[in-house]
Amino acid sequence: MKIAAGIVLYNPDEDRLLKCLDISLKQFDEIIIFDNIGNKRNLFEVHSVVYLTENENKGIAYALNRIMERAKADYCEWVVTLDQDTIIPDNMVESFRNYTNLNKVAIICPQVIDRRRLYLKPSDRKEPYVDIDYCITSASCTNIKIWEKLGGYDEWLFIDFVDGDYCKRLNIENYRIIQLSNIVIDQEFGNISLKSPWKVKFFL
Repeated sequence: MKIAAGIVLYNPDEDRLLKCLDISLKQFDEIIIFDNIGNKRNLFEVHSVVYLTENENKGIAYALNRIMERAKADYCEWVVTLDQDTIIPDNMVESFRNYTNLNKVAIICPQVIDRRRLYLKPSDRKEPYVDIDYCITSASCTNIKIWEKLGGYDEWLFIDFVDGDYCKRLNIENYRIIQLSNIVIDQEFGNISLKSPWKVKFFL
């Protein structure tokens, strides 16, 4: 079973990105990068990655769909979507592989927390995984066949709500999202500001 990594770039910190890439190269069968600016091609000339760009910012959903399409064309069955600054633990992909055959599982994800925010703490539950209704795209392992059945990510959303919309459609179709208990990723979510309050109201 081939599992690819998909990374969407937008003016990344190069040192952090290369660290992310070095760790990822050890775990994945393929790494696909979609550059939403198109100015980082030279950075990957020495790395074995698939580099995609349209030299303009097409949005997160558009970039993710192109990554998934390329992964499917390269005979991958799952894609782990990563932020450009996500550092994954060494055992993450092998842990994901243990659950890819579970019935109706569309996404396998880790616990993702921001340790700067004291109210976010990893669970110490004893179950190997739990079913959840929602997860962010970062470090989530997504089934390509189910992604295709659902029509992919909604490119109209551009950036905001892309993961929430996709998870909601999975819920409606009775597909499963499982969160592993033994994999925890520390990620800085940054300072989130609403770009369009009317879109928030419409989505809710």
